[in-house]
Formats: sequence, C-alpha cells, structure tokens
Amino acid sequence: MRQITKQVRNKETKFDSPGFSIDFSGKKIVFVRHGKSIWNLDFRYQGRTDIELCQEGIDGAFRVAKRLKQFPADVIITSPLKRAYVTARIISAENGDVPIEKNPLLIEADFGKLEGKTIQEINEIYGQEIFIQWKKNLLDNTLFGGESAVEIITRHKKFVQKLLKRAEKNIVLVGHGAEARALFITLLGEKPSSIFWKCAIENCSISTFLQKDDSFTLYTINDTLHHKVPGDLISSIPIF
Repeated sequence: MRQITKQVRNKETKFDSPGFSIDFSGKKIVFVRHGKSIWNLDFRYQGRTDIELCQEGIDGAFRVAKRLKQFPADVIITSPLKRAYVTARIISAENGDVPIEKNPLLIEADFGKLEGKTIQEINEIYGQEIFIQWKKNLLDNTLFGGESAVEIITRHKKFVQKLLKRAEKNIVLVGHGAEARALFITLLGEKPSSIFWKCAIENCSISTFLQKDDSFTLYTINDTLHHKVPGDLISSIPIF
C-alpha cells in the first residue's frame, strides 16, 4: 500500500496541477478581433479585401480600448488590413499611445472566390453541398481558390515563434475572425479542430492567453462584457 501511494504521488508531481493554480510567469496576451465593417453588417466574407470600419465598428473599438485600460500593454501587434489597424490605433490612442506594429502574418485568411459574398449568394452560385464540403475542411480555402490550411497554420507558427522571443510581457494582438482560429490553435499547440468553428469570436471581443515556458493556456475567450455595461463602468472591468 505504501509503495502504491508513493508511485501515485511521484506520478502527480510530473504534471502541473489543474485549473489556474499554475505559476504563469511569462507573457500575457490579449487578442482583440477588429471592429465591425460594412461587410460584417452584411455577413459577407471579407478575407484579404481591405474594408474600412463602419461607425458601429469605430464605436466598438473605443469601448474595447476603454476596457484595455486595465491592461498595461507594452506593444500592439496588428494585421495590416484597415479594419484591424484602425482598431489598433484607437486602442493605442486611448491608452497613452502604445507602440503599434503591423505584421503581415496576422492578416486574415484568403477566402478566394468567396470574398465579398454572403452565404446565400455562395449557395446560389456554387450549391449548398459544395459550401458544406468547404465548411468541413476547417481552415482550408483551396476549394474556392483561397489559402490552404497548411499555409494558414504555417504562417501562424512563424508568428508564435517570433512572439515567444520578444522581450515584452504584456502584448495586445489585433486580428480577424478566421485568422484567430489559426492563431489560437497555434498558441495552444493543438491540431486544427472543428471546435473552433463552434466558438464565437465577435467583433471587438477579447480573448486572453497566459504563458508558462514555451506554451500558452487559454484564459478567456470572446469576452464582450465591455459592450454590455454603461460606458463609465467599462474601464473598471478586469481582464485577468
């Protein structure tokens, strides 16, 4: 009995304890999806098409910027597309002009022939069965002449490798909906999974990650509380 107990204890010491009692001594990452554009309002696939924020998107960016007053960011790294970059500029300006870097590795997925189209239009042009087949391919857009899943994951692996080497501890990333799925998968060291298409990542939502060693843990996902409270309360809502 003593020997069995000893073996169990030794086995337990090889693993981190469950929950968030782990000492996360590394980076804190806050991912923000860009504010809404007109194409978001119309439910059109945007991809690489460089669409501006609409007024609702600008208003949302100001709200998430207020929320980030709780997070002393060292740098903001953003997709170069306007809808992400303008969101990043608003966040920076509202928080003491945090340095901004554009990074092409965070650009949205290329949806090929689907760009600019609604689901209804896609079904009418290509047929519902083909669209369903594409959805089962997860991040792979080659069926419609877009970016492959391998290409999307590969560029995000490059980004995460560079991210781990950075000196900054508190980092804000501003990106896109489909791109976020690839980024989250890569940060967590997971393979592409349908679970991420079943997770909402809304415009101007916040998702957070904590680093220990060379890995990250998902702390929160799709936090939109700052859109649901009076404006004067936003800056008091904690992030971590």
